[in-house]
Amino acid sequence: MSGATMVDIDFGGEFEPFFCPFCGHRIINPETIEAGSTPCQHVEFIYVDVAGEFDFVKTQLHPTVEKLMNDPEGDTWGILDSGNLKKMPDDMVIFGLTTSGMACGPVSSTVSVALRLNVGS
Repeated sequence: MSGATMVDIDFGGEFEPFFCPFCGHRIINPETIEAGSTPCQHVEFIYVDVAGEFDFVKTQLHPTVEKLMNDPEGDTWGILDSGNLKKMPDDMVIFGLTTSGMACGPVSSTVSVALRLNVGS
């Protein structure tokens, strides 16, 4: 078992629309930088690093992902570390969508979108 695959996409400036590569449903709306009103069936979770919380979590998560999310020893961001990625389903792809810019100095934000190809398994 190799686990989930992490794909980092750096938009540089502003967020661009992000669509599910499996079904084409829009997941990220660049005007609001939030999940679409109803994420497609492939979305397991959406994590926003600036807020330090999940914007969306599927009602019926894969058991391994649910266990990692509810680990009292772990932290929220730690779910995406390489050791935990190896424990996740092989058909999961997590896109790290990063934007950056300047405020009083350089700033960046990453929205992590976890998708599963084999929905229901």
